[in-house]
Amino acid sequence: MTTEQRDYNSEYYDVVTTQTTDIEFYRGFVDDTTRVLELGCGSGRVTEKLLEVTDTVVGVDLSSAMLARARQKVGGDPDRFVCGDITDLALGQRFDLIIAPFRVMQALEHDAQIDGLFDVIRAHLAPGGRAILNVFNPFLPAEEMEEGWAQENETFCGEYTLPDGDRLMAFDERTHLDADRQVLYPKLVFRRYRDETLVDEHVNPICMRYYYPEEFV
Repeated sequence: MTTEQRDYNSEYYDVVTTQTTDIEFYRGFVDDTTRVLELGCGSGRVTEKLLEVTDTVVGVDLSSAMLARARQKVGGDPDRFVCGDITDLALGQRFDLIIAPFRVMQALEHDAQIDGLFDVIRAHLAPGGRAILNVFNPFLPAEEMEEGWAQENETFCGEYTLPDGDRLMAFDERTHLDADRQVLYPKLVFRRYRDETLVDEHVNPICMRYYYPEEFV
């Protein structure tokens, strides 16, 4: 079976996304009275841990498959997670902390989407509240990105063991970018093996807009 779609396979996402250092950073801004809105919450990696500190966390994501996995993890309030567009959202609530972890902002390809994100933040941030958006600092300067980022062949990212014992091999393809608009178009490739037999290949095309620190001054 082969699948190609823009949604992550939520099972594979949880296996390959294991970092926790950013979670501790966000927890530093949360106490038991903090109301938190997480934009692009995915499968609940951050939400689950913030709920150990405060009961008021709302997660928003466009992928129903990812949200289903998040609900399995945390249970409880069925309204905890909202399937929606983080660039066009009206929850009718205000929050003390709004976060968009793990490069969520960079998945917004167009200026209109970025404008929409900031409109959503303004509409939902309580007076005196904080908004924290995560982006990476590109490893190449702008003038070198076009030649240095793209690769002819797949890049190996890691090998993982799934809960049922299957072996997951992760790769990415870096064949195309728009240097003028500063947008990368990688594909995440997952190949699942049972013993030595390929039983699934999942190709997830994404976009990743990149910024340099001076653009945020």
